[in-house]
Amino acid sequence: MRFGSLKSALLVALSFGFGVLSSDAAIAAAKDGQVFGDWVARCAAAGKTCRVSQTQVGEGGARLFEISFGKIGAKGEFGVVAMVPLGIQIPGGVAIQVDGKQINMPVLQCLPNGCQAGTTLDDAAAKSLEKAKSMLIGMLDANGKTVTIAIQTKGLADGLQSIR
Repeated sequence: MRFGSLKSALLVALSFGFGVLSSDAAIAAAKDGQVFGDWVARCAAAGKTCRVSQTQVGEGGARLFEISFGKIGAKGEFGVVAMVPLGIQIPGGVAIQVDGKQINMPVLQCLPNGCQAGTTLDDAAAKSLEKAKSMLIGMLDANGKTVTIAIQTKGLADGLQSIR
């Protein structure tokens, strides 16, 4: 999937389930609900598992997407997970662009409230997030058109440092 121009907002309500987070991550400095600019820390298991998330909503309060960075999977590797609307082309997956560099995320599962995509990130990609000036999320809609939405980066560096 390749990014095109910024499209009009997706108007699909989602409720977010983040079931792939590791439950054995080290204790983080972040507190659940702590705000870092446009990002919010979400912690489970008495603060032992934290991620930083951003949710964007469209007209009428419909959730467009939620993206989270943190420890994922059984091994607790650092990665990204996004919840996007149903109706995307699953083989196309989801991608984010960080300062022009694309990171592809396969769709992991689709639930009644949306599709979850994610991938682990190597150290270089993780460090690039802390310096990010621009970020986009993109996917193919049911008609094969690329839909991209800007992700706000304000506070991301501080949020990431709090969970590592």
